[in-house]
Amino acid sequence: KMKTDYDVIVIGGGVEGLSTARYLAKQSCRSLLLEQFLVPNNRGSSGGFSRTIRHSYNTLQHALMMPSSFKEWRELEKECNKKLLINTGVLSMCSNDNQKEIQANLKQIGIDYTFYKSEEIAKVFPGLNGGEYNAIYEREACIMKSDECLRCLRDSYISSGGTLLELQRVIAINPINEHRVEVRTPENVFVAESVVLTCGAWTNKMLKPLGLKLPLKVQKTDAFYWKTKDEKMFSASNGFPVSCVMKNDGNLCYSLSSFKYPGLVKVALHKGIEVDEDNRDAPLSQEQRQAWKKDFKELTTFVKEHYPGLEPVPSIHEACLYTMTPDEDFILDSHPSHRNIIIGAGFSGHGFKMGPVVGEILGSLALKRKPKVDTHSFLISRFSASSMDKIPQGKL
Repeated sequence: KMKTDYDVIVIGGGVEGLSTARYLAKQSCRSLLLEQFLVPNNRGSSGGFSRTIRHSYNTLQHALMMPSSFKEWRELEKECNKKLLINTGVLSMCSNDNQKEIQANLKQIGIDYTFYKSEEIAKVFPGLNGGEYNAIYEREACIMKSDECLRCLRDSYISSGGTLLELQRVIAINPINEHRVEVRTPENVFVAESVVLTCGAWTNKMLKPLGLKLPLKVQKTDAFYWKTKDEKMFSASNGFPVSCVMKNDGNLCYSLSSFKYPGLVKVALHKGIEVDEDNRDAPLSQEQRQAWKKDFKELTTFVKEHYPGLEPVPSIHEACLYTMTPDEDFILDSHPSHRNIIIGAGFSGHGFKMGPVVGEILGSLALKRKPKVDTHSFLISRFSASSMDKIPQGKL
């Protein structure tokens, strides 16, 4: 068995793991990135062709992270000489309370926006119907070419001196002391001063032998692509905006302009069916099937009401995994009993856009440096004892 020493080992090569590994490599840190699949892949939460990036958040802690996130992605574009972001703008349609929060946050970070009353939306953006919602339009928002983003992060990490090993399933993480952690795969044994877990849906399986279970739920969420009645009207190249609709019932619905599939618009609910990450494509139980049908009916009704420029039935269906926390916010913290094991988890379907900033936070924690971003709202300790399970240490 080969045993190799590193300063930091990152486990999980999605956007957060790649961003963390890249940050570490650029700090001249001897780092190893282990990924159980290939980079990129469609098995985790980072797969797919597209994501969105915007400043428009009704939560201040996320809005404050966005200027740096935009800056880092733009710098990666220059480094890899590829266009990763397509400027479309974003239309945030929501209740008055959420609008006030978004407006206040945009003002605080210095981002311009335009307010539209519901009856103005269809005039400015043909193909959309505001219905009962007013809207905030942020011009700087973009569609992200997410698969290209991952490839650029990977290439940047390797060119910066990092080591990537794909198809490496971690079977054990053994803390030796506060300065050493052993990581085992079926073929090799590695040792590092710190380990960063960015394992997405597999986080709790990694943590179980370490005596910790986080309040994470793995959901399989479905994205649907709907045919446009006028292809040019919804095109990203023509500046048709991404939309985020915070419905009055609390559910979030989002859409992406026609981009990867010409003449098709991606529309989905920000929710899904709880599944086992290793059996995500298993047949649904009767209860799951009923929940899926309910969600699908909600989505199709929403499309008919708010997207009159789309055909009423979707043409393509794709699936993705979300790893959700109870408050739908991130976990960026150290293991409470092993401070040199860093955890990045629970990105709840909206962490991709913040990958570079998350990577700097996790990388800083691994190097025992204070992150530039206030991480108070991302600590494990925010969860109540009833939502946390401490379990006997065992073997993975």
